[in-house]
Amino acid sequence: MKLNINLIPRLEFEKRPLGKFLQWALTYGRYIIIGTEIIVLMAFFSRFKFDRDLTDLHELVGQKEAIVAAAQGLEEDVRSLELRLKEVKSLGEKSASSTQILKILEGIVPPDVVLKEINLDQGKLTLLGSAISNFGLNYFLTNLTSSNKFSRVTLEEVSRGAGGQLTNFKLNCFLKRTL
Repeated sequence: MKLNINLIPRLEFEKRPLGKFLQWALTYGRYIIIGTEIIVLMAFFSRFKFDRDLTDLHELVGQKEAIVAAAQGLEEDVRSLELRLKEVKSLGEKSASSTQILKILEGIVPPDVVLKEINLDQGKLTLLGSAISNFGLNYFLTNLTSSNKFSRVTLEEVSRGAGGQLTNFKLNCFLKRTL
């Protein structure tokens, strides 16, 4: 024979608010607690994976830093070479324009004018020379001003040379962009 003793009657207990809460806590509450525990355990175990991923990333960054440090010398060499190539190209362009200027001057300079020095600096042409006669110097200046290759021709200095037979001069002119 089996004997059951129930100190709290079930029907009356389930009708009270405390009874309803305990009934809900004992049925659905345990599912919520089990779900929460599963989420906590997943977070705990995922921590190991994330720690390993972080360690791998630190190692990868260290390797990449070593590669960058090893290539730094090569990069500096390449940049230096690029700079030198740019300078060589600039010199080549200047040389080409210098050759054109000399060809133009060859056709403009009269026979009794001698150019001693020709300086070209950023589009400004400075000519130092001497002329046997004033007519030759005048003819040279007229040719320069009438040329469509030069602008703003200015005569800076004029002086008599030793013995009084030569006229020394210094003149500046600017190159037009069409060269």
